[in-house]
Amino acid sequence: MNFRQKLAYTMFGALLALVGVLFGSIISPPLIAQKAVGEIVCTKLTVVDETGQPAIILVVDKDGRSLSMMDKMKNSGITLNLGERDSALLFFNKTRNATANLGLNETGGYLSIGDMGKKGGVLLGVHEGTGIVMVADRHGQVVGHLPDSPNVR
Repeated sequence: MNFRQKLAYTMFGALLALVGVLFGSIISPPLIAQKAVGEIVCTKLTVVDETGQPAIILVVDKDGRSLSMMDKMKNSGITLNLGERDSALLFFNKTRNATANLGLNETGGYLSIGDMGKKGGVLLGVHEGTGIVMVADRHGQVVGHLPDSPNVR
């Protein structure tokens, strides 16, 4: 193959590449000019951090709606639950025990600080118009309750 043939094939290849680039730019508009997606439809959405670990989780299912956010080490976080019968805002510590819980249901609402069933805590609430104060010891046993009720102890 002589120099002219090599030059002709090179020119033909360059012309094909140029036609491909021009054709591609005509058919597919540049990414900057494309419109953003206006709506994403799903039942669960997980947003991950730079390491690939879940940071935010949004779930919609038959039990209600839930939004959870965790710190980088997944030690603590916040969860917002909106259920059919009750709603709650929970704050978790590194052991994933609810350390604060604010909730509403059909009969009233409550604020719980600590882990009432395991390590003790305080619960302030309203149930059917009656105020309630409960205190649990470090073993989860109710040691104080207002109004006083024999059913609690």
